[in-house]
Amino acid sequence: MSDFKYSAGDYDKVAILDAGSQYAKVIDRRIRELFIYSELVPLQTSVNELLSCQYKAIIISGSPGSVNDPNPVYYDPQLFECNLPILGICYGLQMLNKQRGGTIVRQSVREDGQFQVELNVTECPLFKDMKPLENVLLTHGDSIGQLGENLISIGTSESFIVACADKEKPIYGVQFHPEVDLTENGLQVFKNFLFEIAHCRATFTMGCRIQDAFSTIRSFVKDQPVFVLCSGGVDSSVCAALLTRALPSEQVKLVSIDNGFLRHNESNEIRETLSQFATVNYIDASQRFFKAKTYVRVKTTLAPNEITPRRPSISTNFLSLFDADMLLEETLPLNEEVDPEHKRKIIGDTFIKVVQEFLRNNNFTFDDIILAQGTLRPDLIESASHLASQGGHADAIKTHHNDSPMVRALRKLNRVIEPLKDFHKDEVRQIGLTLGLHSDVIYRHPFPGPGLAIRILCVDEPYMPVEYFSQTSSLLKTIINYSTMAEKQDTLLATLDMVFTANEKLLLKTLTSSDQHDYTSVLLPIRSVGVQGDARTYSFAAAISSNDEKPNWNELFILARMITKACHHINRVVYILGKKILDSKITQVTRTTLTSDIIDKARSCDYHAMMIMKQYGAYNSISQMPVVLIPIEFDREYAKEMNDKREEQIISDTNIQPIIYSCQHSVVLRTFLTKDFMTGKSAVPGETFPLDMLNDIYQTIKTNVPGISRILYDLTSKPPATTEWE
Repeated sequence: MSDFKYSAGDYDKVAILDAGSQYAKVIDRRIRELFIYSELVPLQTSVNELLSCQYKAIIISGSPGSVNDPNPVYYDPQLFECNLPILGICYGLQMLNKQRGGTIVRQSVREDGQFQVELNVTECPLFKDMKPLENVLLTHGDSIGQLGENLISIGTSESFIVACADKEKPIYGVQFHPEVDLTENGLQVFKNFLFEIAHCRATFTMGCRIQDAFSTIRSFVKDQPVFVLCSGGVDSSVCAALLTRALPSEQVKLVSIDNGFLRHNESNEIRETLSQFATVNYIDASQRFFKAKTYVRVKTTLAPNEITPRRPSISTNFLSLFDADMLLEETLPLNEEVDPEHKRKIIGDTFIKVVQEFLRNNNFTFDDIILAQGTLRPDLIESASHLASQGGHADAIKTHHNDSPMVRALRKLNRVIEPLKDFHKDEVRQIGLTLGLHSDVIYRHPFPGPGLAIRILCVDEPYMPVEYFSQTSSLLKTIINYSTMAEKQDTLLATLDMVFTANEKLLLKTLTSSDQHDYTSVLLPIRSVGVQGDARTYSFAAAISSNDEKPNWNELFILARMITKACHHINRVVYILGKKILDSKITQVTRTTLTSDIIDKARSCDYHAMMIMKQYGAYNSISQMPVVLIPIEFDREYAKEMNDKREEQIISDTNIQPIIYSCQHSVVLRTFLTKDFMTGKSAVPGETFPLDMLNDIYQTIKTNVPGISRILYDLTSKPPATTEWE
């Protein structure tokens, strides 16, 4: 909820019980889109308190936890007897079923992504005016085993019950997430529940949200000077526009910091964009960022393949914003760091340190000013900020630079204002249009504050934990070669029999038939960040290749979804453009840190891809296209064979075995289609944009950027993968 408080006396109110879901605030947003007042409250809230607040209905969010955990999130056991209409989503459905004596089981099957489900649209009012078959987002490991007392099934997927209802009371549960875009008709579920079942009135029209934001800004800031951290993107630009129009112009100072990880010519574009609002204080801090360090909490246990902890330190950071008795360790310098979370925290903290130095040089301190950021709701949700998770049970997907520990500490001191923290990207764009910002600014593709630093996967060794890598690699190859393996009765088929339905196995056999394709696959010894079942995952990426001149992209997307369904340690699947790779396995990585040559390589790849996308007129049809540099060199088995032959000619009379180290990188194109930026899917080449565009990007990068092994296309939806790789 925003800092601006509404008088809810004249409105019907809905309570959202927050169990820690990444999507809890999206539920809030969907309800408010229907002009109904909603409040996020902790799941632990008592029934007496809920009834005293006179809510008309209750919605229970998802959670990263399990109802079968030894100590699950507490809720009032009288909740389902309170005589209010209730809709449980994901974890909420499982709470309902277990409370009624049913079973919740964790099977070998996960469902992460968009699936088709069958709904009882003829008898169930929750699904009124919907189709019998709907595409929905499922992301769960736990499922209904046996239905509880007085519950009936009202929806199924090919594998599970995905919706249930009480036979007598207005209580419903859905395993899928109606609040996100990947549930294509999800808003209708809320309409039916709120209007047809709970009989809420659509009277909460907030009027001009811009005026509400102005009121919040003025009441919080008063006469204090405001320094706005600006990246030049839509979020910080709209934030700057709101502040410069809510306050006297001399009260607002714009600060643009070049961290050395911007796109080609972006620094000049940022200053040009921001100059329409106020004078821009530009700070070139690139060298400072490259060498920057920070302090992070000492890890108590080591993950597989993790290096020995660095020197622990009882210390506070530059701003003395941590508790003095917290055990901390110092990170490596940013240009040597490989841990993705450490990279983000270094960048986030260094932004604040640079601002503090700027303030000090201008005779200010944080006690004298308010710091403003264009933070959005998805940033806070993915960082598990208390501002977005009322119950404190959310899982951190990744630390956003604008929600670092130092920023959180400044918030506690009431030194930070974030006028957009209750908005999502498309809502921010609507505000920007209303304020008259130029369309080039409004529809500019999002670019993360850390910039290219998080679009370069940094590693110092391959990620190959013995307990996962070989097993996952074998299972991946069994899926890709399923048609052949089925004829040979491979031993891993039993595992897939427990995962796939009969229809899915038939489809998989067709997709992998040697008469149709000659797919090959390889498990990459790197990790990418994902979100599965409301929890963060750091898992493998899988790569598929073939000699198909014209890949069947729709079939590849199906294959990618089936891989992530069966292989729980894979959260991302890519297709390798060009000819089929020759690698049967990859066990080496190119040692990569944020050095100048690596950053220039990533910047050049990004520049060529973005320019070609604009030339083909696809910029506005794609929501975002991260261009990611990964430390993988393909076709090394072929290179080794050629090198062996050369070496044999030179040292044929010795037993010396030449060693070829991985030295090249590959590039991933991550096209992304979304409205809420909480969920989304990859664009389909030939449908969202011309196939020639992909070919041109491939040829241009291969021709103009040295040291690039292959170009890959990301096939994965969100979930199970996130938009960014780090």
